[in-house]
Amino acid sequence: MKTNRHSPSRSRIFTAVFALALTVFSGCTSSTDEQQVRAVLDAAEIAIEARDTSDTLDLLADDYKDSQGYDKLQVRQYLRAYFLSHPKIELIVNVGAIEFETTNLAHVRIDAVIVGTQGADASINADAPAFKVELRRDSSTWRITRVDRITQ
Repeated sequence: MKTNRHSPSRSRIFTAVFALALTVFSGCTSSTDEQQVRAVLDAAEIAIEARDTSDTLDLLADDYKDSQGYDKLQVRQYLRAYFLSHPKIELIVNVGAIEFETTNLAHVRIDAVIVGTQGADASINADAPAFKVELRRDSSTWRITRVDRITQ
């Protein structure tokens, strides 16, 4: 009686191909809305710490508006001045729970401590401001549409 047994090399090849397929297909899964929103917030932190105005502005919606009356153009002007006067910036950020008002609109509270240097002097914003950030998905991309400081 002849049994059909796989040789050890065929078994290893099958295992390797299966593992490769799992790796490839797991990379194809789309991230959740929460992961995408968190990625935008992480990118904003990185761009601000790098003092990169264009990368920061890329994360804002074209119709950005905040409670101070700033639009995207005014944010650009503010960032340029702030980045020029602060050669080093470090943010300590705590992202709160993300709430989805609709499938394309999210709100999140962010507490931040801003450490910046002006010339040789370091400054710490000790009051740790809190912000309410609104993000909207346009097509498949989340953008920041509003950032308002929360008064305690």
